[in-house]
Amino acid sequence: MEPIQAQAGARGAAGDRLPWLFPVWLLVFFSVWVWLVTEGGLWPVAASNWPVAVAMALGSFFAGSTPFGGGVVGFPALVFLLGEGGSLGRDFSLAVQSIGMVSASVYILSNRLPVNWALLRPAILASLIALPVHLALIAPVLPESASKAVFACLWMSFGVAMLLRQKRLEPQSGIGDLARPNLSGVLVAAVGCGVVSLVGSGIDMIAFMVLMVLARGDLRVAIPTSVVLMAFNSVLGVSTQMTLGRFDPDVFHYWLAAAPIVALGAPIGVAVVRTLPRGLGLRVITVLCLAQFGWAAYTGQISAGIAIGGGLAAVALAAFIARLIDSRKA
Repeated sequence: MEPIQAQAGARGAAGDRLPWLFPVWLLVFFSVWVWLVTEGGLWPVAASNWPVAVAMALGSFFAGSTPFGGGVVGFPALVFLLGEGGSLGRDFSLAVQSIGMVSASVYILSNRLPVNWALLRPAILASLIALPVHLALIAPVLPESASKAVFACLWMSFGVAMLLRQKRLEPQSGIGDLARPNLSGVLVAAVGCGVVSLVGSGIDMIAFMVLMVLARGDLRVAIPTSVVLMAFNSVLGVSTQMTLGRFDPDVFHYWLAAAPIVALGAPIGVAVVRTLPRGLGLRVITVLCLAQFGWAAYTGQISAGIAIGGGLAAVALAAFIARLIDSRKA
């Protein structure tokens, strides 16, 4: 298989880098953030929410270095630890990723890191329709408990799949070859946007699995691709919620505390994942997925029935994914 840089073509050449883009983005963001907290007298509000900032220091790093947005920490931190509702956890995940994942995406694009544009373009276009429809029509009629169950069980299934087939995924390299990338991108958006509308993240994880399992791509290409896709959906999700008048105002206070942290943490994660061994990256992903399910079940955030039923469903889905990995390796 060709090296990543060769498949990426001219995009990977050093002469095509835009080193000024990322510093300019940071300058603009921090200028706006300082203006907001100063003009609004919100320094005490930002300071009082320091636990969220601490949690997102870890969450933003994982957002850039794994196929999970900052919501993989942001959602359980607010919902499982602080006892907030699932809809607020979703809106916070979208809001904080609109800075963290966008910051990571600017870093990716400014450094011309390889991404799978064949999947990314149709997924972005399909998301323009799928996510607003899910947020406007489907998510509001589902109970709050649905978001907790979906988050805990779906993430666990991918964690188990990684655990079962890590050795098969670890040596993969290249951009990733999809027989029908346009259809794959549309399906990623159709399914992923449904998950995003409930928990604020997820489309990145699904794109990652498609690239790793079906396209047999490199971890270090699949993650940047998933980051860019999640960044777009986060901005689109926040815009949709604000347009619908359904954006929880309490999210803004949490966002004030976390935004400056994630603006730097997510790009650092992107930079680090380029140097980490593939096996270590996959192990980190597995631990995150399994730990959040165990915590949700232990603390009673999901009922015993959902924990058992969802756990069995997660294991079944993981087994199906593992079989897909085996079939692609045959």
